[in-house]
Amino acid sequence: MELVYLWIKKYKNIDSQGFNFSPRFEFDYDEKTSKLTKVRDDSKTYKSIFSDKINITAIVGENGSGKSSILKSILQIKDFPNDYIVVYKENDTIFYNSNIEKNINIINADVTKDVNNDLLRNTISYDKFSHIMDSYRYYKTINISMQSIINILVSNQVKERNFKISSFMYIPTTIKITYKEPEKLINQFISLCNSLIQKELVDYFLSIDEDRFHQFLIIEYIRNNNQTKDIGICKNLDKLKKYFENELPSFLKKFIKFNVEKIFNFLEEKEKIEYYTNEVYFDYFEYELIDDKDNCYDDLTHGEKNIFGQLLNIYLYTERDDNLLFLFDEPEIALHPQWQKKYLMEVIQLLKKMDKKYHFIFTSHSPFLLSDLPKENIIFLKKDKKTGECLNVTKETELNPFGANIHTLLSDGFFMSDGLMGEFAKGEIEDIKKFYEKVKKSRNPTRSYLKRYKENIINFKYIQSIIGEPFLQTIIKNYLDELELIFSSDKTLINKRLEELDKEKRYLESLRND
Repeated sequence: MELVYLWIKKYKNIDSQGFNFSPRFEFDYDEKTSKLTKVRDDSKTYKSIFSDKINITAIVGENGSGKSSILKSILQIKDFPNDYIVVYKENDTIFYNSNIEKNINIINADVTKDVNNDLLRNTISYDKFSHIMDSYRYYKTINISMQSIINILVSNQVKERNFKISSFMYIPTTIKITYKEPEKLINQFISLCNSLIQKELVDYFLSIDEDRFHQFLIIEYIRNNNQTKDIGICKNLDKLKKYFENELPSFLKKFIKFNVEKIFNFLEEKEKIEYYTNEVYFDYFEYELIDDKDNCYDDLTHGEKNIFGQLLNIYLYTERDDNLLFLFDEPEIALHPQWQKKYLMEVIQLLKKMDKKYHFIFTSHSPFLLSDLPKENIIFLKKDKKTGECLNVTKETELNPFGANIHTLLSDGFFMSDGLMGEFAKGEIEDIKKFYEKVKKSRNPTRSYLKRYKENIINFKYIQSIIGEPFLQTIIKNYLDELELIFSSDKTLINKRLEELDKEKRYLESLRND
């Protein structure tokens, strides 16, 4: 499935705006004439740098320009509160759907009405809050929590184990399960207790480390008593045993079972894994995922785990289905710049291996991702400074990010409209510049200027000495040298500077006379 065009009458800061998502087509909707026109069709001649089956679209812009709003509007399309038009391509057919009551005149296009509004049927969404699963959604979601990853691996859908899902790990074949250490165990469950007794209970729990079964019963008591207030019963093993009198034999067997390290094969021991990873017991254990090359999930960096979780979800969905639309809202969040650079390569390589039809749309604040995309695969947004409305400025934008230097992309207004320097450093340097300019404008600097100069010159000189950009450091030094002359009472220093200027003047005159 490929999303081709979206027009929105009103959604958050989007007002009567159209967006083209495909480099193969260009559509335009005229609200006044109700005409939906196919302006361009390059489907027969366009050559994708990724694959003919893959389209990747990035939505970029400054903060608050409407990037996330576009994705959210797509995900609400079945119940969209305002007028919209959506055009998408599935296999060889272009469909459109709309809730506009007027008859839409289709110009220069062979488009089929989507009477079922089926766009979300094959849509998968991921954002930075994707650990929250909502069952009412029409679309599918991606979850990268450890429990979700294990559920994917234990499912029958993932059968090809000798599959390199990323540049750093294959699909895990085995899982090692160990009972959590006391400190991690109590911290996992202590939030269920009354806040007034939490610290006291944690201290007691850790003090009985030699009696792990007592600790186990305390955890079971906490789980069975929401907002536990009675710390006395937790401190008395006999009372706890009396409280669990009927369940005690099964609890003892369970505890003995939990305390033994287990290693299971995902394909051959599904039911055993499900016992230890169900919602009832999941928080009791530590899990280690291991692939055929002995790569361990726990050895991955935070960024690698984040990417691996996303890729594994993509793999699951693409193994099941074709013609998928992926909507990822800021997938690079929390990734180190080094992994932001590699992110799209990892996604593209996986999608190529699957060899099916996909459209991958993502929003981003990161220029690192953009340098892997041609201009025709990017939607550029800006925020109107007066109204705050979303402006689609794709056609007016000359920036071509593909292969561009990251500093060039950073300096562009879509990412850093007010420069690349940190605000604190910028403020310190600006203070020197502003003081210099005020002194220069005053032909006879007042005592207040002299006083401020004496109070700040040590700090000014220190700031100048630690500036990392050589050219800027030289400029600020020149400012300070000139200020020193202006406020100096040392005639020797002034005469020396006059000699330097006279020497420079004679040199320039010699160049002019040659």
